[in-house]
Amino acid sequence: MIVDYAERWPAEDLRDLFKDRLLRQGVPTRLLLLARPESTLWPYQHDLTTLGYAADVTALTPAADRPSNRQQIFTEAADRFAYAYGIDDGPVHPPADLASGEAYRQILVVHMAALVAVDAVARQRTAPTGDRDLSAYLLSREVDHWHKLYEQRTSFVTTPQVLNRTVCTATLTRPLDYDDGVAALTTAGVCTPDAADQVLTDHAVCYPPAEPDKVLEPLYPDRLGEDFIALRLPGHGVAGSPTDPWSSGAIARLITGADPDGVGQPPWSAAALGMLVEAAIRWPHVASRLLSPLLRERPELAVAAGGTVLARIADIDTLDIAVLEAIEPHLPQGLHFRLAIAKAAITKRLASYRLTTADEPTRALLLGTLGNQLSEAGRRDEALTAAVEAVDIYRRLAQANPAAYEPNLATSLTNLSVDLSNLGRRDEALDATTEAADRHLPPARQGQPRRLRTQPRHVTDQPLRRPVEPGPPRRSPGRHHRSRRQTSTAGSPRSTPPPTNPTSPRH
Repeated sequence: MIVDYAERWPAEDLRDLFKDRLLRQGVPTRLLLLARPESTLWPYQHDLTTLGYAADVTALTPAADRPSNRQQIFTEAADRFAYAYGIDDGPVHPPADLASGEAYRQILVVHMAALVAVDAVARQRTAPTGDRDLSAYLLSREVDHWHKLYEQRTSFVTTPQVLNRTVCTATLTRPLDYDDGVAALTTAGVCTPDAADQVLTDHAVCYPPAEPDKVLEPLYPDRLGEDFIALRLPGHGVAGSPTDPWSSGAIARLITGADPDGVGQPPWSAAALGMLVEAAIRWPHVASRLLSPLLRERPELAVAAGGTVLARIADIDTLDIAVLEAIEPHLPQGLHFRLAIAKAAITKRLASYRLTTADEPTRALLLGTLGNQLSEAGRRDEALTAAVEAVDIYRRLAQANPAAYEPNLATSLTNLSVDLSNLGRRDEALDATTEAADRHLPPARQGQPRRLRTQPRHVTDQPLRRPVEPGPPRRSPGRHHRSRRQTSTAGSPRSTPPPTNPTSPRH
């Protein structure tokens, strides 16, 4: 069974699917989930493993990574498009940068180039170059079609401008129930409620709903839809693609809803923000002119949109760091399974920025926080790297000021032992645990021989695992549970760390 666009499925629906009896009939079953990005699937890997599936996550490399592959893919696609157009012969040339362009690593972009090249031959025009110009070309063909339908003056009465705005709305909201579709159009200022029925009817002529009880079928493929949004906003730099001054305010209203306090967000809010984020990853003006101001003012919307959207926000290289700093206080504290990957991505981005100017104690705190978040997200190698560096810094600090930094060093060593254990490095984990325990002793007893277990209680034959659901970790056999007593220097247990106390021990 193949589940496409798995990142768009409600989490509870996917869990119900995993438990469905049809998949558990005593015969071999393969369940393939496809998502963008692959980090979306990590929490579901845990669910599947718990249910007895042998589950793993694989990042798919671009099939058009090699230039020779790109030329073959282009030729085969162009031949099929030419057949559909009824073109028997004639030159169909690939883009000049097909072999070198980064965008052409994606098969979809190569197919788009082939379609544009064939269409340009059929219309006796020059095919554009550059992946953004390809999108602009294809979208101009959409607009031409809207004009032709309107000019026929039959039952299709929606103007091209209104249809343009309706397509933008649909691309953001994804398919909706009828009443929600009417509400989305009125929220965006596309039309009045009285006119919405006709607009939805005409939109369905161009983009028939995949489900008969839905309206506002989006513009596909997603990449073209993202480009459509970006080209509606000023600052895109693509010649011949007019912007619409309606777009910025309408997109913001669709995401935020009518309530300025954020109560009762519209059902399409998370989907709309997700599409805007995807557009911002490839179009810097979307990030700077719309997404950044929006999230600086309403950072809680990013958290409400879910872990996938949050993680993608951290992937936007051109995003103002102030946006992530605004989001940070709204992240839930402690272990939050469904947001673990996103929290780690945001923490890493912020740590990279803050470490450049931090003094030694602050660096140790930042690295401790980073190690905690990376560990909770299952990024064990990176967590270990952060933990090692934090321990090194605390060693230097404790040597100069034992009273102030010995507790922090002990806690950092405990965290280091967990990271080593999770990577199967048991002997090193035991050494770190032993040193951490020794540093917790009063100075008079440090270094004295002590009776130790052959293995610390938290080191088991299996990597340490995190709780399935958010909340305090559950006790299980073979796991060492540390005291929950807080101190001003060593911090609190991993399950409820304050954001400024990254040296708390991990469970």
